[in-house]
Amino acid sequence: MTVEVMTFGCRLNAYESETIRREAQAAGLADTVVVNTCAVTAEAVRQARQAIRKVARERPSARIVVTGCAAQTEPATFAEMREVDRVLGNEEKLKAAAWQETRRVFAPSLPSPASGGGSGRGPVNNPAGANLTANEGRVGLQP
Repeated sequence: MTVEVMTFGCRLNAYESETIRREAQAAGLADTVVVNTCAVTAEAVRQARQAIRKVARERPSARIVVTGCAAQTEPATFAEMREVDRVLGNEEKLKAAAWQETRRVFAPSLPSPASGGGSGRGPVNNPAGANLTANEGRVGLQP
């Protein structure tokens, strides 16, 4: 299966979701669900969390990446969810390099389509200030 993007929120998110899907596929991601979140209301954040849990139940082998405004404003909320594999802030979500790094984190032994090589798990840059790292395939807060 390829990359699926679930979009919550405004028209800008809908537009950006197509770019996200294209960049994630170009980076070589597969069986990945990207949740592009909204933070306008607490209900929007609740719906995104609910959707993440549903995806994890229905597609347990899929990797889940959370991005968008709620991921930007509440990174710890999503990083603490056991279902979430990676959190990307708004600045990173449209950049090819962020998706290439995501692929390296998910499959460090596979060569990158762009560079021909991969690296091990590393920090997840989060502009909201939390230092997030991939730990045993899941993203978690580091002190």
